[in-house]
Amino acid sequence: MTQLQATLTNMGYIPYGYELPHQDAELIIQAVKEDGKTRVKKILTMADIMESVCECSGQAEKLIKSKWRKKEVALARQMFCFFARKEIHISLKQIGLFCGDRDHSTVIHSVQTINNGLTTKHLPTVHLYVKVLTSIDQLKK
Repeated sequence: MTQLQATLTNMGYIPYGYELPHQDAELIIQAVKEDGKTRVKKILTMADIMESVCECSGQAEKLIKSKWRKKEVALARQMFCFFARKEIHISLKQIGLFCGDRDHSTVIHSVQTINNGLTTKHLPTVHLYVKVLTSIDQLKK
């Protein structure tokens, strides 16, 4: 729903900050359907991404949202922030709030850390990235 709202705002159909009622979102999705085939992919939520990260990293959601700084937990938390930003395009503050009441600067650092890990081919980062990306792609279908 958030992605649909962001897309409609970017296209100029709804004003920034307008909350799209659930019924309107359903009508828009129905209007896009053609001959029984939908062209709309599943809209991802932060909960979907968190579920994928938890499944792929082997970390519990409770740990990812906690203040624990163990390397494996921190990597999973950073991966969540990275994919939430990349796939859903929501504010840093919203991502931080969902991820254990973290500050927006922590989310920025998380995204940069994953980008750096991918650039330098840091093996644990790349391995988890591929697993989560595959899982999220399956959710979109």
